[in-house]
Amino acid sequence: MSNPKRVKSKRTGRAGYRFRFTDPATGSRTHKTFWLPERREAERAFADHMASREAVRLGLPDNSGWQMSYDKLVEKFLAEAPISTDDRRRSLARVLKRNELKVRVVSELANLGPLTKRCLALVKSSSDVYVRDDVQAALKQMVSWAASVGVLPMNPLAEWRSIPRTSEVESRRALRPEEARAIMSAADELDEMNARSQPLSIIFRVLLVAGNRPGAVFRTCVADFDGERLHLPPPNGNKHNGAAYLVPELAQELKNYVARRKAGPRDPLLVSPKGKSLDRVNIGDDFNLAALLGFTRLVWPQNIANVEPIEVATLFHKGRPRGFDGAPPRDPKKIELRRAHVQAIESVAAEIEPAVSRLMEGVSIYALKSTHLTWARRLVNHDSVRLQMGRAPRDVDERHYLDLALVDARESAAAVWDVLVGRRSLKGHYRHEPIRIAVGAEVTTGRGGPGQDNKVDPKVDLIRRGGRIDTGRGKRESPQVKDLRADRRGAGDGIRTHDIDLGKVALFH
Repeated sequence: MSNPKRVKSKRTGRAGYRFRFTDPATGSRTHKTFWLPERREAERAFADHMASREAVRLGLPDNSGWQMSYDKLVEKFLAEAPISTDDRRRSLARVLKRNELKVRVVSELANLGPLTKRCLALVKSSSDVYVRDDVQAALKQMVSWAASVGVLPMNPLAEWRSIPRTSEVESRRALRPEEARAIMSAADELDEMNARSQPLSIIFRVLLVAGNRPGAVFRTCVADFDGERLHLPPPNGNKHNGAAYLVPELAQELKNYVARRKAGPRDPLLVSPKGKSLDRVNIGDDFNLAALLGFTRLVWPQNIANVEPIEVATLFHKGRPRGFDGAPPRDPKKIELRRAHVQAIESVAAEIEPAVSRLMEGVSIYALKSTHLTWARRLVNHDSVRLQMGRAPRDVDERHYLDLALVDARESAAAVWDVLVGRRSLKGHYRHEPIRIAVGAEVTTGRGGPGQDNKVDPKVDLIRRGGRIDTGRGKRESPQVKDLRADRRGAGDGIRTHDIDLGKVALFH
């Protein structure tokens, strides 16, 4: 070892010592600077460095990564790691740079006890879902990458368990045909009411028929739509994307939607009312308002003349009544009329709120994917549904023997569309006459046979069955049960029923 040379940084002004040496691992002459003011400290750091390089020459684990600062590891991870999307990279950067567990050196990540204790303390100021799915997940991804590329000799968080979840898991349910039609009609009404230059109702129809995750569909551009299907991004880990076919009627509507905007090939396919890229939070909020308006109309009481459903739906959505146009009145009579109108809105809302709340259980924009899966599996081959939605292969047959070239995903999209527009019921019956859907007035129940156009009574009898809401009246027919040992369509052995009225698929052995 030659004598170290004292140097000073022109950029930061820090003093340190530069060592020239022959690297034991590569055999080449090189140098390394340690920004430490004392020569004894610099020599100690250089000795540790030479020991780590000697370990590399002998093929032993390199432990120098444990001494790296947490901030440096985060910077290295965000710059070099193969992260799936830019959105995911930004999300990881936000969580990791907050450093809410107060990690200073990478070696602290090897002590799981204090880390878990800090996570439990963080739950008190945030939520267990955030700590589990954001903080712990981000740390695990970063450390796993560091171990895979040799920055760390091992993954210290491989056995780190997520903290227990105490909050209630959000459930999702499939929509009934009459509920889906009510939501779509309400979305059209809201587009017209708000004079939106770019409608939102088409987005909900595309999500329902395509049957894929909103995040994947929202990332598509105009060039990804070939007039028949959406070409979604390739799969990433467990996140598979499907064929995403559309039916001809919806495809033509989407073509007109793009043509009116005069969008270029790299512009977003689906946009916000202002023509910008979609935000999942905002579009989810718009869907919730459409669902509230649709369900409000489904359970609307009779003989209500002075209150509009949109006023009650807005009260449910915002927690307060809609405002009045114009300046506040000064006339005591007008003030009293407004007060009486607000009281009438609140009175109707109090009457139907339990029914609307039950219908809203498990309903969000992600329920459209659950709806596609539930409807399509009752009507077409399961392999068509899996190909349309991008479900990962589950068994040996699907992975190695199923020829996807002979599976038509269009069948899944067509079945869902036929149910939505009323050409077909969930029992497979075709109707000879189309169903005319009027907002809040003519919504079919889907329980009639061919040629029957049943309409929902304005006062729907809501009956909770198996954790779901039954909007039908009268005696329910028994679900069709079939033995899938004789007819395997992508499902498991056993007797299985796909009745949408049941809370989940029931297996009886």
